Amino acid sequence: MRGSEVEAVDKKSVSPLLLSTGILALTLALTAPFVAVPMQRDQGVYAACGSILLHGGAPYRDCWDTKAPMTHYTYALAQAIFGINLSGPVIVSAAMAALTGIALWRIARRWFGDGIGWAIGLAYAWLVVSIPFDMNAQSEGFANLFIVLAVWGILSGVERESRWRLIGAGVALAFAVAYKYTIVLPAAVAAGAALMATRQTTSGGGDANGQRDFIRLAYDVANGFVVTIAVFAVYLQVRGALGYALEHLTFMLTEFPKVVVNPTLLLFPGESGPPMFYVQRTVLQLSRLPVIHAFGILGCIVAVVKRRKWAWLITLWLATSLVSVYPQKVMTLYHWTLSLVPLAIGTGAMVWELRSRKWPVVAASLLVIANIGVRVYEDQWLVSAKYLTGQQTKAEFYESQAIQDEIEVAEYIRDRTTPDDLIWVWGNHSIMYYWADRRSPTRFIFNSPLMAVIGPNDFQPRWKQEVLDALYDRPPTYIVVTWYDRTWFDYENPVDEFAKIPGYQEFLDRNYRQEAFMGRFAIHRLTPWWSRLNPPTRLDAVTAVDLLGQLDRAELTPAPNQPIEVREFKLYDEGPYPTLLIHPEGRATFKVTLPGGVVCFRSDLALDPQSWGWGGDGATFALAVNGERVFERYVSNTDGERFWQPVIVDLSQWAGQSVLLTLSTGPGPNGDFTGDLAGWGLPRIVRSPGDSCEARVVVK
Repeated sequence: MRGSEVEAVDKKSVSPLLLSTGILALTLALTAPFVAVPMQRDQGVYAACGSILLHGGAPYRDCWDTKAPMTHYTYALAQAIFGINLSGPVIVSAAMAALTGIALWRIARRWFGDGIGWAIGLAYAWLVVSIPFDMNAQSEGFANLFIVLAVWGILSGVERESRWRLIGAGVALAFAVAYKYTIVLPAAVAAGAALMATRQTTSGGGDANGQRDFIRLAYDVANGFVVTIAVFAVYLQVRGALGYALEHLTFMLTEFPKVVVNPTLLLFPGESGPPMFYVQRTVLQLSRLPVIHAFGILGCIVAVVKRRKWAWLITLWLATSLVSVYPQKVMTLYHWTLSLVPLAIGTGAMVWELRSRKWPVVAASLLVIANIGVRVYEDQWLVSAKYLTGQQTKAEFYESQAIQDEIEVAEYIRDRTTPDDLIWVWGNHSIMYYWADRRSPTRFIFNSPLMAVIGPNDFQPRWKQEVLDALYDRPPTYIVVTWYDRTWFDYENPVDEFAKIPGYQEFLDRNYRQEAFMGRFAIHRLTPWWSRLNPPTRLDAVTAVDLLGQLDRAELTPAPNQPIEVREFKLYDEGPYPTLLIHPEGRATFKVTLPGGVVCFRSDLALDPQSWGWGGDGATFALAVNGERVFERYVSNTDGERFWQPVIVDLSQWAGQSVLLTLSTGPGPNGDFTGDLAGWGLPRIVRSPGDSCEARVVVK
C-alpha cells in the first residue's frame, strides 16, 4: 500500500467490529417495518425452487427457472432459518445487503478512510433495501455480495501477497455468476479492473515483469473460478442434473433472447416500444436516484481525469453493470441493482474530492440521504402505510398486492393434503408450492417456459410433452389452473393457453374434477383410481370382484324383519348408485378368491337419504377377513356426514388366497337403531394399478 493509503486507514478510531455491526444494525432497522410484505411472482418461483432443494431436489433437474440456481439456494437458506415465512427472504436479502456494505467499506477505506468508506457501505445497503419489495430479494442484489468479495479478495490478496485470497476471489466470482448468467460481464470486468488497479503495487509496473505478475494473479483468480464451476458440475453429474443444466444454459443463450414480450403488459403509461423504450426506462431509473447517479457518474469522471487509483475500477464496473441491463427483456428496477455498488463508490469518491470544503460535503451528504429517504417513502411506505398503521388487515393488504387469493388457495390445498401429496400450478403463481409446502411432479412449476412466444424451436414442444408424461406418471392430488392473470410473457390467459396444448385439457377432464374456485384459480382434485366418480368402464377395468354380483351366493344374516338387499342410493346431484343395504345388526359374508398383486376393497358408505330426518345416532360399518376385523367406521346421521364417504382397504396380505369377506353394520354409539338404513355403495374388490391401494395413479 502507498503511504497515503496507510495513513487513511491507520487514523481509524472506531473498532472494525463496531463499524460492521453498525452497518448491519442500521440496515436491518430500515428493513424491519417492511418485512411482512407479500412475495410477487419472481420471489414465488425462487421460494418454490428453494423449497425443492431443501427437500433434497437437484437444481435444473427438479425445478426450472430462468435464473441460475444460487438464487434458489439463497431462498432455501431463508426457509431453513425462518421456515415457510414471507419475511424470511426479505430479512436474508437485507442481511446480504449489509454484508455487501461491510465488504464495500473494507474496500473503500483504503482510498477514502474509514469515515467515507463506512458511509459508502451503509449507503449501498440502504439503496438495496429501499427497492420496492416486489423487486427486492433478487439475484442481482445477492450476487453483488460475491462480486464485492471478489474485488476485496483481489485487492487484499495482492497487498498481503496471498494466493489463497486470489483463489478465493475466483470462487466468489463463480458464486456471483451462479445467480444469473448475465452477471458474468460486470463480474469479470470488476475482477479484471481490480487486477489492473493492483499492477502499481506489483514489481515492474507496466514492464515485462509486471505483465508476468499480472498474468500470475489473473491465473490464480481464474483457477478459483474454474475449479468452483468444475466442482459444481461434478455435483450436478452425481445428482443426474448436468444434462439439464447444459440444456438450460443452451436455451437461455440461444432461445430466450428471442422471446417476444407482450407490450400491452410491459409498457408503463406514456412509454413506447423499442428503441425508445430503452431510453424511457433509463430515464425512469435515473429519475429515481438522480443524486446517486449524478454524484456516482461525476465521481467516476473526476477520478479518471485526476488519475485516481480507483478510477478505472469503478468506471468500468459501472459501465458494464449498466450495459448488462439492456439485454434484459423488461428492464425492471432490480436489473439496475448491479450498478449500485460502483455508484456508491463513485458517490463516496466525489464526496472525498470535496473533503477540504465542509459545507459542500455536508450538502452532498444530505442530498444523498434525501434521495434514499424519498425512495423509501415512495417505494415502501406509501405502498404499505395503511397496513402498517392498522388501517388495513393483512388480508386486505395482500389482496391489494394480488397475493391473497394465492395464499388462500395454498392453505386450502395444504389443509386437504399430506406432505407426500403432489400439486401442480398452471400459471405464474409458484408461491403456492412454497406456502402449501408441497412439491410438483414436474420441474416446470410455472407456464412461461412452455408458453413464451419464441418462434419455432426444439425445446418447447419437447417440454410440453415432458410435462404431460410427468402428470401421467405422477399425477398430482391437485391441479390449480389460473383463469385470468398474465405476465409480460403471456398473450392469453393461462386457462386458454392450457386448453390449446395437445393432451392437457383431456388429461384434466378425464382424471380430475373441479372442487373449488377461489379468486383467479380453479382448483381441480384428482379422482382416485377406485372412485365412484370415474366412468363405469374405468372402474370396471380395475374391478376383480363385484360383490353385488355375488349376493345370491353370499351368506346373509339380516337384522330382524330387515332384509339385506340392493337399493339405489341417490345423494344430492349425483346419479344413483347400486348399494348394499344392511340394517344393523346384519352382515353379509362372501367367499371370494382374491387376485394377486395389490388388491383392495373399495366402497362408499352412507345412510339412505330417506332416513336423514328420522333422527338416531347413525351406524357403524365394519369389514372382516376370515373373521378378523380390518376396518371400522362410524357414520352419524348429522348434516356434516350426509354424503358419500369413500373407503379403500388394503387386502394385499391375502392376495391369491380364498377368503371369507364379511360386511357388517351396527348401531351408533348410543345403541339407537332409528334411521340406520346403512348402505355400502359399489362394494368391490379392485386391483391397484400402482404400488399401493392409496397410489396416486390414473387409469389410461
